[in-house]
Amino acid sequence: MEQLAHVQRALMSIPGSAAVVRYVKASHQDDPFRTILELILVIFAIRTLLMNRTRSDQSGKNFVKLTEKEIDDLVDEWQPEPLCSPLTPEEQADLASVPVIVGPTGPKPKLASNGKTVLNFASYNFAGLAGNDFIKERAVETLRKYGLGSCGPPGFYGTIDVHLQLERDIAFFLGTESAILYSQAFHTVSSVIPAFCKRGDIIVADRGVNFAIQKGLQISRSTIRWYDHNNLKSLQEVLESVDRECRKKGSKLTRRFIVTEGIFEGSGQMVDLPKIIELKKKYKYRLVLDESISFGSMGRTGRGLTELYNVPATEVDMLVGSIANGLCSAGGFCAGSRVVVDHQRINGTSFVFSAALPAMLAVAASEAISILTSTPSALAALHENARLLRSTLEKCSEYIDITSHPASPIIHFTLRTQSAPSLLPSTAEIVLTKSNPHTQAVPNPVQFDIAAEEVILQQIVDESINQGVLIARARRLRGQEGVEPRPSIRVVCSAALGKKDVERAAGVLKGVVGKNLTFAFELCHENAQFIECVCTGSEYTDLEKHSHELGRTDLTVSAWLFLEVVLGSASEFSFRIPSGRCRRAVRNSIDAMYATKLNFAQPPGIAAALPADHMWIDAGLKTPLGSMLPEGTRLSPADLCAALAIALGGGWAITRIYKKQRQLPLPPGPPEKSWLKGNGEEIPRTFVWLKYTEWNRKYGFSKKAIGTYDEAQARDVHLFLQRLVTNPEGFFEEAKWLFGRIVMRITYGYTVTGINDPYIKLAEDALQSLVIGVMGNHPVDTYPILRYLPEWLPGMKFKREAQEARGIAKRLANEPFNWTVKAMNEGIITPSFLSQVLEMNEDRNDSLDAIKWSAASMYSGGIHNTLAVLSNFIVAMMLHPEVASKGREEIDRVVGTERLPTLRWHPVAPLGSPRSVHQDRVYKGYRIPAHSTIYCNIYAITRDEKIFPDPERFIPERFAENDTESIPLNPRNFVFGAGRRICPGNHIVDATIFLLVASILATMDISKPRDEQGNEVEPVVERAGFQTNQVIPFKFSITPRSDRALQLIEMAVMFESE
Repeated sequence: MEQLAHVQRALMSIPGSAAVVRYVKASHQDDPFRTILELILVIFAIRTLLMNRTRSDQSGKNFVKLTEKEIDDLVDEWQPEPLCSPLTPEEQADLASVPVIVGPTGPKPKLASNGKTVLNFASYNFAGLAGNDFIKERAVETLRKYGLGSCGPPGFYGTIDVHLQLERDIAFFLGTESAILYSQAFHTVSSVIPAFCKRGDIIVADRGVNFAIQKGLQISRSTIRWYDHNNLKSLQEVLESVDRECRKKGSKLTRRFIVTEGIFEGSGQMVDLPKIIELKKKYKYRLVLDESISFGSMGRTGRGLTELYNVPATEVDMLVGSIANGLCSAGGFCAGSRVVVDHQRINGTSFVFSAALPAMLAVAASEAISILTSTPSALAALHENARLLRSTLEKCSEYIDITSHPASPIIHFTLRTQSAPSLLPSTAEIVLTKSNPHTQAVPNPVQFDIAAEEVILQQIVDESINQGVLIARARRLRGQEGVEPRPSIRVVCSAALGKKDVERAAGVLKGVVGKNLTFAFELCHENAQFIECVCTGSEYTDLEKHSHELGRTDLTVSAWLFLEVVLGSASEFSFRIPSGRCRRAVRNSIDAMYATKLNFAQPPGIAAALPADHMWIDAGLKTPLGSMLPEGTRLSPADLCAALAIALGGGWAITRIYKKQRQLPLPPGPPEKSWLKGNGEEIPRTFVWLKYTEWNRKYGFSKKAIGTYDEAQARDVHLFLQRLVTNPEGFFEEAKWLFGRIVMRITYGYTVTGINDPYIKLAEDALQSLVIGVMGNHPVDTYPILRYLPEWLPGMKFKREAQEARGIAKRLANEPFNWTVKAMNEGIITPSFLSQVLEMNEDRNDSLDAIKWSAASMYSGGIHNTLAVLSNFIVAMMLHPEVASKGREEIDRVVGTERLPTLRWHPVAPLGSPRSVHQDRVYKGYRIPAHSTIYCNIYAITRDEKIFPDPERFIPERFAENDTESIPLNPRNFVFGAGRRICPGNHIVDATIFLLVASILATMDISKPRDEQGNEVEPVVERAGFQTNQVIPFKFSITPRSDRALQLIEMAVMFESE
């Protein structure tokens, strides 16, 4: 007790302790829980001060001491993650297409790529102010006086006198009370809109507004109502509907705004400003007008649409503009009443938080306004140049559509929508449906092949640049904008260019557009002719005549259903799903939607189905189902859309047009699977396929090029025969080695060492990855919405398979490609297809991705397709020994130099290569839907009894007495495809197979296998049945014909090795 009393006296002796004690007593008496809480906090504070600091104390229990070696190992193993994901091939190609200018921009800049001076029709330089010497002098003076930047937001300490002067200049120039500056043009309108519009406010906006306005609308969180692009009738309807809705609900008065552009950045169209002002007054709205394009370019002195239409600027509540576009400086502004401007100085986010505009740019803008005011002739030259350029482009109206207003200084043009089926605009049937103002999306939009159009437009841009005229595609943020704008080329006129310059540029553009689009639309038209020809036989000369000479009044047309069901789209087409490969779940869901079954009319022609055991066809489908609806059939299920694949078996049509392959179309290839990227099926698409075939003709597998490979092929075949003698049971593996060796050397300059070579295994894995992507193999093909589910859910195995397939596809393209590049750098490469293309590409700018995948398609496809042909030959020789015997004696006379009977008996690709229909086609009352995939049913052609009697029998003699060029009887005319879609490797495959077949027949005996007792055993022959009609390895006997044959093989290998 004495000690406690001693402590109490010591505490009370501390100054102020009595007051603390009284506070604690009073607090405890009023709220004892508070005392307990404060006591806990005091204890926690004392503990925190006294506890060990484990972060600095190396003796703590959580501290692990590493040795110097361990630290070094961790540092060496550390791999930093990239700050952003790597660019996709599409993004790389898009980035590579952007021209780089050396020095300052102006009317005639110099390009970094070739050092050429070009006419600039890509930069916003309407009045020719870019590069103005007086403006540059004033900017340099300001730089020396104020320094480079303001280093602060305008609302704090970033505003200086030149900023205030520019605001006064803009307000006086436009005739408004006040104006406010923003340091970035893009952020101007996206800050102005949310500064005034909040949750609950109503904004009526044009569907075609630019991306900056879309972001401002999104940030505002207001209620948005959309009207059709630049359609004032639609605007009035939306304003009336909003008025009725508010009166019906009895809601209190809200702020209401109309948001639009003066000249639309994405299309070049111009708004009717007087009519807009009339509507905004009638319905009591405020108007936000973005004049980023029209300010500095329209009107006598560049004041914009208010000057052009003679409308006072005060009629526009918020007039937004770009200083960067119109005045060739930087930043933006908003002009209006003093109340509007002062409100933004507190609530404009970009004004409050962004650094102020550099002083020298503000001075440059002020001087530009002075020039526009004093010399209106500058804009007169601009408008004359725009008129001259537009009048020339209008002469190309057969190929392009100009979307811009006649007075617009920017001219947008798109590819013209053709009435015939087109490769470019894949148009859907237009249905006149009233738009929904609650969504920005357009109902029943016309669909276009955006990727194909961008490729063609970029070719126009590249060729124009090569000829000295700098233009650009309108860049879009695909997937980010509310309405996907159609690809277009944007040509920007300038007053700085003289009349002769504009005439020269106009002539270049006219020539380039005509050259490129004439070729493209010829492809489109011929694609339609190809489909029409296969369906009807009426488009190509003498086709019907030949049909009637044979007593055939129609062609073999096999149309069978293969369905890819896409949820979320309306469709005009109905169907029933056959059983078998098509999933029962899909069949049940469709049957539920269509309780009333429809009787479908059969398409015209003789039906020839694919074999019943083909993996794409239902095993019970003995006759093809009707796949085309009678014209006029119109169903509109809300959630269903059919993608139709039609197999066309017109033997006469295909073989007839084989003779006219230069006139044939180039299809875009198979449809892309969005859930399975990197698959080899995506290779043959449009102009990438053109490059592929071009390179193959020059450096790969043309008739002329394959002569350089004869000696190497013969050596490999002899070596194959030698290996086969010692390993007859491994025929299929040895054949795979042979074809892999030939293809790898020709394609990459790489020598395959053995059966277990890693590149042979990689080709096998690539084939399996292609198998998993076949349509109908996974539920996601039927219900694409499944792609958004996590992969750990049951049934999501396809996601893991897709990921593995992507990895294999990348390896297929990258690994042998990288080996060749490395060998070229080391100087040890054997000349090959890839090395020649890469050397050629040093002087060009072809996509490395296209080169890489072109080589990969030759690599993977060449091995398996050739093996499929050889395996079917072995089956034929085993089952028909009398033919093999006769072949040894008569191989040249019977087979000929270009004919292989195995090609008809079991064609390597039963469905050939796919083509596409890009627009609805109606033939004799039957509709072929747009986006249908068209297959030439090679199997049906080879089974046509009127051309090949007794087609199931292997009778090579049928070719002995006929002309090698006979149209219906030469399978080589269609088994490799036709036209520009013909297999580029057909000549090398033909030569390789012929050499191998002749060698095997000359040196080997092929027979059925025997059991232990020496009795013949009937072989079991099965086919994989995917894209190649390949035989699954089976047992058979292959032995040297004689000792002499064996000696010939050994001597040949020995001689060639020396």
